[in-house]
Amino acid sequence: MLYLYVSVDYRRAWETILYVSDDPAGPWEYRGFVLKTGEPYDAKEARDIVVDIIDGTYFMFYKAQREKSRK
Repeated sequence: MLYLYVSVDYRRAWETILYVSDDPAGPWEYRGFVLKTGEPYDAKEARDIVVDIIDGTYFMFYKAQREKSRK
């Protein structure tokens, strides 16, 4: 099984979605959002994801940006 994570500009923020396939040539099946923004620590951006699996544990690293406070 192959996994493809894509960061997209969605509703004025970056979101990361997942596609899966058994063959690099496709077809690729959409599986939904993997990383959504909205928490204070990544409210504006969450993108450029890197996912690794080590001994059955998933690790995700990504860039994020806090939303500027509105004062």
